[in-house]
Amino acid sequence: MELSVKMGSVSVSVDDLIYLPYSYILCYPNPNENIAKFRVECLKKIGVERIIFEGKTQIGKLNVLGKGCVGIVVKGIWCGKNCALKIRRVDANRESLKNESEILKMVNNVNIGPKLFHSSQDFLIMEFIDGANIIEWVKGLKGKGSIIKLKFILRDIIEQCYTLDKLGIDHGELSNLKKHILIRDKAIIIDFETASFIRRTSNLTSSVQYLYIGGPIANRIRRLIKLKDVNEIVNALREYKRLKNEESYKNLLKCLRLYKLSK
Repeated sequence: MELSVKMGSVSVSVDDLIYLPYSYILCYPNPNENIAKFRVECLKKIGVERIIFEGKTQIGKLNVLGKGCVGIVVKGIWCGKNCALKIRRVDANRESLKNESEILKMVNNVNIGPKLFHSSQDFLIMEFIDGANIIEWVKGLKGKGSIIKLKFILRDIIEQCYTLDKLGIDHGELSNLKKHILIRDKAIIIDFETASFIRRTSNLTSSVQYLYIGGPIANRIRRLIKLKDVNEIVNALREYKRLKNEESYKNLLKCLRLYKLSK
């Protein structure tokens, strides 16, 4: 067994995923030797070389990047570079990750989401995003230029959500941006596993409510950008929710103090 251990992480070759405790992640939540061997061969064929168990979510004694109802996300090495590997849970309520991969392809075309590199029934290979969650990022803001940085990130999030609304794609989880947005030089919306074309879209309204009204950093954001009238935002959101057109969107941006930004 080839094992590499660094502070806070464990790196193993793909071949070692047939052994416990790694097969527990590969076949979560019911490790099975036959399924593990089949999945290992699939990973090798598509160019995955290693899995790096690190991240803020813990499953057993191993750390991963994320855990959802459909899949487990781990850091990996694919074709010599870092990637985020999504592994379909064996108890998932769907037989494939095809829907998520199709939605990722669509949103990638408008520069939203992590880049999708490869997809199959059980795996998605995506761009690895090394970023802070929105709460960490906002709380870490300080110094000259921090307010304009905040406004540009807020505007970036709002614009991406408006684009998703126009595409008719509802992310489904943006009422909790802490888990679904990472900040680098820009905002990256992640985890489209529950995204849908069927539901009424609420990407923009959910995000604004989190950022400006009811989320854990809403008070801090309003204080930093000197925005006191929450009722004005609520009314603009209602108008947008009713009309969902360019005019109501621009009016909302004005209420959020994001309409005209300059560096």
